[in-house]
Amino acid sequence: MIYKIITILFLLTSLILGKTGISLEQQEYNGFTEKQINCITHAYELGKPFDLGHTMAAIAWQESMAGVYLVNMQDPSAGVFHNNLKSVLARHEELRDTGWQRNRIAQRLIESIDFSGAEALAELKYWQSVHGDRAWLLIWQSYNGGFAFKRPNSKGYKASLGYSHKLSRKVQFLIMNEIFETKEVKPGES
Repeated sequence: MIYKIITILFLLTSLILGKTGISLEQQEYNGFTEKQINCITHAYELGKPFDLGHTMAAIAWQESMAGVYLVNMQDPSAGVFHNNLKSVLARHEELRDTGWQRNRIAQRLIESIDFSGAEALAELKYWQSVHGDRAWLLIWQSYNGGFAFKRPNSKGYKASLGYSHKLSRKVQFLIMNEIFETKEVKPGES
């Protein structure tokens, strides 16, 4: 029932936005503050050396609305990239998974976009090793839902699949609008 309602709302939104010619991504991006633009630009720069610039920018945008919402207690996750606390702790074998350590890691993820970015890159690289370097929809789906891709009838599968499509639209928007492209003016051009 809830999926039918969500589908109907999605179709209505698409219909309305289709008439205005402005995508949801364009509307959100147009409403970004300078701080949000700086956040996704920094995310892009963190990922660029690994050919993950647009992905990192899109994740920062999707997960925290470009640095606005830094905590999700449901996961729990924290930071610009909403790094899952259990996943971060698992990568740092020297840290035991205790309430105290989760609080410390969450605080560090919130305070440092670079730490949150390093953890997001580690997660993305892991999923690239599982799915292949260019299997973007699967990589993004697993960034959000872990191994849910193996259980197509699960709630987690559907949610993570939707997430990967949202990221795809954001990445396409960033690329098509050349958001991070620097345009150098050559002599004689204006």
